[in-house]
Amino acid sequence: MDWQERIVTDREILSGQPTVKGTGLAVAFILDRLADGESEATLLSAHKELCSDDIRACLRYASERVAPRKVSPISDMIASESIPQEARAMLVKADERFRHYDYCEGSRLLWQAVEWSIRHVAAKRGWPAGDERELEQVVERLGDETGDYDEKLTMIGGLQNAQVLLDNAKHDGYVLSPDRTEFYASLAPPFIERVFAAANTG
Repeated sequence: MDWQERIVTDREILSGQPTVKGTGLAVAFILDRLADGESEATLLSAHKELCSDDIRACLRYASERVAPRKVSPISDMIASESIPQEARAMLVKADERFRHYDYCEGSRLLWQAVEWSIRHVAAKRGWPAGDERELEQVVERLGDETGDYDEKLTMIGGLQNAQVLLDNAKHDGYVLSPDRTEFYASLAPPFIERVFAAANTG
């Protein structure tokens, strides 16, 4: 179930709360009804604009939001030369989500692109990158390799900016205002390119 096809955010609808596409019904409303013991059949009967897939999308959305955000499991593919291209494709998808006012999903995609770029370099160097602290250590080591203290600070700052986007994703896009989200989002692509450049010089 791809909830992204059915759950949307729009600042003009319910002040930007996630809603079921085309219904104006908040995801939180659907979840509250289910939590109160209301059956799917009763929900569908009371809200003709809903379908079963909408309700499943709400549940999937909620599941992803409460699951602990961990660094993706290490796999052989992360060292693949296709990773830079895939990370850049995520940036395009993130931009599309921002255009649709889905700041939560856009932030999540940007963080994933950042994470993949760092783990790609780590895999090529044989460095550990299994959790967020190890990602920080990879960036610090890449900064050290430049021999330029200012560049090292820039790289560390780039990761910290990306971590703000991760925090925004964890909290359904409500940590940052839309303008601040877009500001932090604009910093992610240059950081990713710095990381990939380091992969080619190490």
